[in-house]
Amino acid sequence: MLYRLEQRIHTLAHNGVGRATTHTTAFTAEGVTFSSWLVDESDEWLTHPYWLATTEIEANDYMAAWRLFIKRLLRIVPRMALVSQCYTEHLNQPILIERRDLKVAFVWWVLDRKGATGLMFMEKEKSALDLLLGHPDIPEEFFYYWRDALNTFGYSSRLLLMLSAVEALTGIPYAERRRKRKGDAFYERLEQILGKELKEIFWGTEDDHTNALRHRLTHGEYFDPQDTRETDYRDLLHSRIMQYFNEAIFKEPLLDTEVVNAPRHPFGNAGKARSFLRPRANAKLALIDVLTDAKAHDINNLANYEHVRDDQIRNNF
Repeated sequence: MLYRLEQRIHTLAHNGVGRATTHTTAFTAEGVTFSSWLVDESDEWLTHPYWLATTEIEANDYMAAWRLFIKRLLRIVPRMALVSQCYTEHLNQPILIERRDLKVAFVWWVLDRKGATGLMFMEKEKSALDLLLGHPDIPEEFFYYWRDALNTFGYSSRLLLMLSAVEALTGIPYAERRRKRKGDAFYERLEQILGKELKEIFWGTEDDHTNALRHRLTHGEYFDPQDTRETDYRDLLHSRIMQYFNEAIFKEPLLDTEVVNAPRHPFGNAGKARSFLRPRANAKLALIDVLTDAKAHDINNLANYEHVRDDQIRNNF
């Protein structure tokens, strides 16, 4: 089957390729066309923070087409980020996949939420702050790294900063742990903080750390598919550090270890959903039009599209 795929890209780069000669702003790389995100033809090219990536793919089903599209974008977009020298993000952006012969589209909705729900700072948190201010054995570097981790929202960047914070929390300087006699103490301290399972996931053991996640990430390897398929390592690490402070530092449960979506961040929040749509009347199956409709009417009450409830179509899309 032939599928047309469209994905939004959030970027501070302004697509001006071809504008001087053809008055259009688009280019193609490895079969994917990158154009400016124009809600209508009068929209100025510098007034929006998005591009549109579009391609057509022959595949057995829409998931196979989606995987091929992801593979292409994973090659192109990181390189685009380097040469544009701008913020460029596509992994958490909405996508539309139209099966050309059905005039039905799958939509992965990613709708921005303004800000994030805050958390209460009350008597327990004030008690925890007082104890931390009076605790002489926690390295200041831990708090610096942990603050930086909470203030960023990229997955790998936040995880690596959290892991650096944990290394600082051990209290064993890098120069000392490089000496054999300090290596044992470092891994013992990691296990005290994280527990055996998380310690081995992130650091392995003193004798075998080649495949440990932290080692791979800091030495130029990215996540393997099995690393992120079912496990949110940031969430596990965050919860474990809260538990460690309750047990080892405060000696009482002052910090909530079950906070949802922790650590909270004012940016990068979104609601996500999936659905199949069919256009009404003369509406176009285009990502820009679908998202404009959703913004105006809510995704459950679209004006120009109807949600497809036909299981035959959904199961064979």
